Amino acid sequence: MSANDNKRRPEGKQGDILPRPSFWRIKGLYVLQGLVVLLATLSGLLLYALFLSQQGISGYLEQSRQVSELEAKVLNLKRENHKLFQKIKGFRQDPLGQERLVRQQLGWVRENELIIEFPESHPAKNPTAP
Repeated sequence: MSANDNKRRPEGKQGDILPRPSFWRIKGLYVLQGLVVLLATLSGLLLYALFLSQQGISGYLEQSRQVSELEAKVLNLKRENHKLFQKIKGFRQDPLGQERLVRQQLGWVRENELIIEFPESHPAKNPTAP
């Protein structure tokens, strides 16, 4: 070693040569610490968004439940729609069914027919009942 090397690297207790930290090494440690803090912060934000926000897992589960409910409603409406189409098909092929429907829904009658309507009977209220 030369005399200049002894000035730059002080000796330890037992004669070990300790390296002196350079400017770039210290700056690199600060950059590394900053990156660790930045990554920890981003990880925290991502965990918050994933577990606690409405667009996270809880929001996904809620929307999945809503989709299931809507699919069930659509299935029921398709069944009802099919039944109604079968009913319409039956009325097209059955003239007596058409006549019955017109009489019930519209109150139509044939010539020389009389309609007798009975009032709906309501149960009599007993005034002496408690």
